[in-house]
Amino acid sequence: MRILRGKSNLEVSSHGFALFVFGLILATFIGGAVRTLLSSNRIHERIVRELARAFPGHEIKIGETEVLLSRGIWPGFGVQISDLTLRKEACGKLGFELKVPSVILPINVFSFKDGHLRLGKVELISAHVHLDNKECPDEPVAESPAQMQPAPTMAQAAAPIMALPALTWQELRRFIDGVALYDFTLTYEQDPTWRLIFDSARFRFGRELRINALVKAIKTLPFGTIEHGLDIRGRGEGSLLEWNVTSDFKEGRIHWRGQWDMSSQSAASSVEISQLPIKDVLNELYQMDIIDREVQIRASWLSCGGQWEGSLLKLSENPVRLSDCKIEGAYGGIHLEEADLYPFEQSPFKVPAEFRIKGLKLQPLVEALNRKVLPTVIAKLGSWSGQVRFMNKNVWSVDGLLESMEVVFSNQSVRGKQLIRKIRTKVEKVEGLIAARLDQVQIVNGEFDGALEFQLADDWRSGSFTSNINNLRFSPPVEDLLIGGGWSALKVQGQGRLNGGELSEWKGTIEIPELHGSGWAGEDLVVEGKYVPGLFQINARMSQVRMTPASKYFPVIRERTGIDSDSLRWQQLRSKVEIRNNGGDILSLTAIEAGSGKPWQARGTWQRDRELLASVNGMVDGRSRLFAIRIEKGLMTMDEQPPTAAH
Repeated sequence: MRILRGKSNLEVSSHGFALFVFGLILATFIGGAVRTLLSSNRIHERIVRELARAFPGHEIKIGETEVLLSRGIWPGFGVQISDLTLRKEACGKLGFELKVPSVILPINVFSFKDGHLRLGKVELISAHVHLDNKECPDEPVAESPAQMQPAPTMAQAAAPIMALPALTWQELRRFIDGVALYDFTLTYEQDPTWRLIFDSARFRFGRELRINALVKAIKTLPFGTIEHGLDIRGRGEGSLLEWNVTSDFKEGRIHWRGQWDMSSQSAASSVEISQLPIKDVLNELYQMDIIDREVQIRASWLSCGGQWEGSLLKLSENPVRLSDCKIEGAYGGIHLEEADLYPFEQSPFKVPAEFRIKGLKLQPLVEALNRKVLPTVIAKLGSWSGQVRFMNKNVWSVDGLLESMEVVFSNQSVRGKQLIRKIRTKVEKVEGLIAARLDQVQIVNGEFDGALEFQLADDWRSGSFTSNINNLRFSPPVEDLLIGGGWSALKVQGQGRLNGGELSEWKGTIEIPELHGSGWAGEDLVVEGKYVPGLFQINARMSQVRMTPASKYFPVIRERTGIDSDSLRWQQLRSKVEIRNNGGDILSLTAIEAGSGKPWQARGTWQRDRELLASVNGMVDGRSRLFAIRIEKGLMTMDEQPPTAAH
């Protein structure tokens, strides 16, 4: 018998067709028998027994098991397990719990010839691993003060996590070809806000381990999440694991690579950070509650390299070697050539790290930090360049130059600015106390010889200071604003205190050999001052004051007093004055009129930015005369009072 297939010349013999049908019936029967046999409870028990042998000390639970004889449309042999749970807990060591809704274990049938079972590529979908590091319970014994131990450091706490058992990929290769993870989640009990989600990951166990994974690191916050993608490549041989991880962070990139010997628990790794935006990094650190305030540092980028090697069981013994770290951008530049960082110690540097800073713009930086540091008389902080030596937040020092600072002065509602070209700044902090010295000051169109020294608290706005200035000259416009003229070398010696960035106390002496203005001049001014909140008390003396017709007040005084002279001169001046925020009082003013040798006396008061009122008593033409003086907006009136007004 022949069976024709269409109109072709192909023919199938009846004998071959019979064999085909018989083989199909036999394969169906055997497949059904095998499926029936392998679906029995004995297979389920065997799987549990093999898992228990492979993972001693672990708690294992599995749901239903099903034998698979195909993989899609292709023949295959495997087992599908539902609701697999693998758990291990041990105090002082890393514990974990693995939950898999469904896992397919493809079986390599050719492994049976060697007398053992070997799996193909295992796929885990939507699995979840939760890590935990539980502390061992303490013995119930009373502790004496001598027995009390300090809290463990971060390194000590992390050490048990790193103490993983040694693995060799050759041993794994005997049992499995590889593992593929999809939507695989990793969490940690001590910080449940972090998650690692493996969108896809492949582990291939051949002569060496091969790892390829795309991972998302997710931080959960009360108002949202932060997410970063990681591209992981790895290779393992024996107990040595090598990895290469890259992550893009906006326009920047992080590249982490290293190796880990699981037998000796030794490791080495390096990190390269390139053009990481500071604003976004600090914003995420603030959202994670790592820093205590929001910092708006814009247009600045971080680049840095770091290397570490040593034992994972002794993290704190070996530092991270930092190299070529720099911050560049709108605020200036900061560069760290190299330093050893101990991240798990209270003091991150055992040898001070030396930062070189160039053109650091302080005003926008202070605004970005949302802090007020210096008194309100500082209009512009300028920029700073120099060196910073840092060990920890309580031990550091600064030495450099502050440039282009502006100081504000005001008088009668008129403001003026004094530009400071350079100030040498030396600052040192030791255990909560900040010691600062300002010297080598270059004042534009002025002079400075001396130093200011400060002892400040952590906020930089409170503490004490000492002034030791031998010569101080401001620019002519500022001197004219302050006294209506200028002065020679001004000397300031004194001590004071700051509170909240404002002057709270001062006591000292000001000396000016000569001072002058339009139509007036004085000599040998000595001011002994004392300041308490809201009040400046002054005792002043001067050898002489001279007034000429060039003074706008001279015509008024000569007309009212009738003194016929080309100049007015007083000697041996003494005064007591109190100055307040809104004005002040002239408690007493005495002088000797040079022409007659007769005494003059005055008292008065003034209101800030309004008027001065004073009564002056002097000997003119051999008799005592009393005058009322009023000065408002630079205009002076002087009226003689009747004799009865003197009482």
